[in-house]
Amino acid sequence: MNRTLLWPGILSLTMIVAFLSAASSQDRSAYIALRKTENGRLVVYQGKDLDFTIELKGKDFDPVNTMFQMFLNVDNRLVQIYAVPVNDFADAATAKSGDHRLLEKYRDWEIDYLSKQFGQAVNATSEQVSLTKDHEALLWKFAMPAVASKNSGAPLAINDMTFKHLILFGSPLGGQRDDSVKRQLVLTTVSKGHVVYINSALREGDDEAAAKKYLIDSLLTLSTLSTAQSGSVSANSYLVYGLTFLAVAVVAVAVFTVSKRKRQVDRSETNPQA
Repeated sequence: MNRTLLWPGILSLTMIVAFLSAASSQDRSAYIALRKTENGRLVVYQGKDLDFTIELKGKDFDPVNTMFQMFLNVDNRLVQIYAVPVNDFADAATAKSGDHRLLEKYRDWEIDYLSKQFGQAVNATSEQVSLTKDHEALLWKFAMPAVASKNSGAPLAINDMTFKHLILFGSPLGGQRDDSVKRQLVLTTVSKGHVVYINSALREGDDEAAAKKYLIDSLLTLSTLSTAQSGSVSANSYLVYGLTFLAVAVVAVAVFTVSKRKRQVDRSETNPQA
């Protein structure tokens, strides 16, 4: 066997094994999977300390990947789902002050961050939403700052590589500039020591009332998962990552092989034997 061709394969296999070993031993990072349902898709969210599902109703679902976050285009409605640990933004006293106070604190924390990133005040209006008798939510909305839609040189949100904050679709801060996005709606609730949010980016002409109803109806389906249920998602995610790495490795070996053979042909043509 040609040892020159063997080394890329060995290196690729080593990378795959190292990746899977790290993935199986490290704390779980946020992972989102979609499962088809009768009415749309079930979003399966797996975080470090919280696993949950939310059903999104719709017919057409297209993932929209940006530099920092994955969004979903659901029937031409841009949607994002994520969860933030309470201890990322609240001290012990605030964490015990009740859900309403926590949701207000989270809103203020995000708005303050966005204002600093955009270099101008982001003004949000809020309203309390009762999801169920014992489960409340806070809806807040704001217009996209002008710098987000007009200045492509706005600073990217790379000063916080922990990705703790809300990433907006439609601005350079989210790694996806889209001048048509004019407003943002964010619906939040508290679940097991986290703020779960569902966010929609509204373009010019989008129906805000319809978007609000969609967010509320979706959040009403929020359901936390047990360890056993989320474990299958974790295994599946590692399998997908592993297969992806394997595919990349195969392509790399193929490219290397073709390139090497081409060099050999070029050399033989340049220096033909007498």
